[in-house]
Amino acid sequence: IEGLKAQLAHLDDRGKRSNEREYNALTEIWEKFVDAYLSTQNCIHAFMEFPDLNKLSDVDLRTYLGTTDLSDTQRESVIQANDKVDVFAKTVRQRQIRKAGGDIFDARMLLRKKGVFVPDNISRLVQASLDVLSSAQVEQHMEIRHGFREGKSSLHLIQNGEKMFDELGAAMKTRLLATL
Repeated sequence: IEGLKAQLAHLDDRGKRSNEREYNALTEIWEKFVDAYLSTQNCIHAFMEFPDLNKLSDVDLRTYLGTTDLSDTQRESVIQANDKVDVFAKTVRQRQIRKAGGDIFDARMLLRKKGVFVPDNISRLVQASLDVLSSAQVEQHMEIRHGFREGKSSLHLIQNGEKMFDELGAAMKTRLLATL
């Protein structure tokens, strides 16, 4: 009887740890997915508002650029450019696209590392959603680097992104509540 009690206690403890690992993996994956989703949306919509940099004095231009997230090298290339607005806009856009790519990569890496603790159906849903984000991000990268302008993946994300986000969120929420 004592042996059976010990086995049951061991299984109970293992079940609790397994549920905790699944819960933690799901919440971490969801958070990384949200980051990737939002940064990809940002690189697609790319709304920017800034002053006409070509009309600013050197002091005002340097002051304004100092308020941005641009590196010193990027700031200097804007200052030296003939068309400061064009260089600034392209630089910001490239940073947005790069951020989206990094966030998608981070979400994929986390799914690889923690996916073993996640049910297969959710893992597949996350992977498919990341594939949609990645296609749109790559398309944006190709456009800015090579002038390639197809727009299908970006348009697909614009039209279906919220539905995809909500479906994945609902699946995550259902599973997270089941692990409590």
